[in-house]
Amino acid sequence: MPDTSPKITAPDCIVRNGPMLFVGIRKYFRFEDRGGVPALWQTFAPHIGTMPTEVQGAIYGLCLGPADGNDEFGFDDMPAVEVRSLDDLCERVSSVRRAGRTWAIFQHREHVSSIGLTCGAAGEWFAQSGRAPPSGTLQMIERYGAGFDPRTGSGGCEVWLPLAS
Repeated sequence: MPDTSPKITAPDCIVRNGPMLFVGIRKYFRFEDRGGVPALWQTFAPHIGTMPTEVQGAIYGLCLGPADGNDEFGFDDMPAVEVRSLDDLCERVSSVRRAGRTWAIFQHREHVSSIGLTCGAAGEWFAQSGRAPPSGTLQMIERYGAGFDPRTGSGGCEVWLPLAS
């Protein structure tokens, strides 16, 4: 069977952007239970487009280190939208404040179900790049732009890996 995994030798681009605020639903997953992530997205979907001060044009998947910094068995996942302010939000959502940062951005052009291949290849690039990860809990961002169709899972997305400045 041929190897269909993406052969990523370098990011599509490296960019620096300013601070961002995210609002979403955050949940812990053990690595072996990550198959539950799509259900979390389904729970969050009705909130998209309803948040006060929401920045239109993209939705995000934040992969965060677990709240327990000693936990090596899982991660926190958070489908989210970007907002300009944390004022007037409902109590059911979580927020993440992200400082300005440099990112290695990798394009994922295939169906969303295969995003793990791009994430894995990007992680391999990072491990071989000699770069150090920045401090903090944010491990990766998936950015789903206007071309992404959440009903079909098609349209591609970006995988952002944070880089120490």
